[in-house]
Amino acid sequence: MTMIYQASDAAPWERVARRVFWSRKVPLQKWRDGILTGHYSYLPDSIRYMSPQNFVRFLGREAFVDQWPLIRQHVPRELVRNAAPLDALWSWHSSSTFNLRPEAALAKWPGRRRELFDQVVHAPGISIYRAAKQANMPYRRAHDHVRAMIELGLVRTREGSGPRKETRLYSF
Repeated sequence: MTMIYQASDAAPWERVARRVFWSRKVPLQKWRDGILTGHYSYLPDSIRYMSPQNFVRFLGREAFVDQWPLIRQHVPRELVRNAAPLDALWSWHSSSTFNLRPEAALAKWPGRRRELFDQVVHAPGISIYRAAKQANMPYRRAHDHVRAMIELGLVRTREGSGPRKETRLYSF
């Protein structure tokens, strides 16, 4: 088994690119453009040989959060496992949790819906009323957001017990 030395997470682009692309010199902007378009060589090599922290650092955190769900669609099937740390980083940067899948729909959600989803992820079993109150939004709007999240398969509900029978929310 061959071990490949990864450049440190503070290394300059030239050193990281040399470790990833060995025999060719790749300018940073050309790499960014290639990654954003799902380049047949840049994307697999970067996922294979670049640390996730360097990937995010050189692409740019904002661009990574916005574009990773779309870039993820171009990841070759044999590298899906190698992309898992990037999925976790995307989840962390976009919602402060590690268990979100990079759904393109989630990346385009309005901030309030994301806030509500954060409530569900961080407090499993929370009621719609309680989540709406903590996200500082009207119950009716929260109910609409929850319905949309259920349709996307990101949230499931369970009816509570007792006289009030509040609907409890859980993320998948």
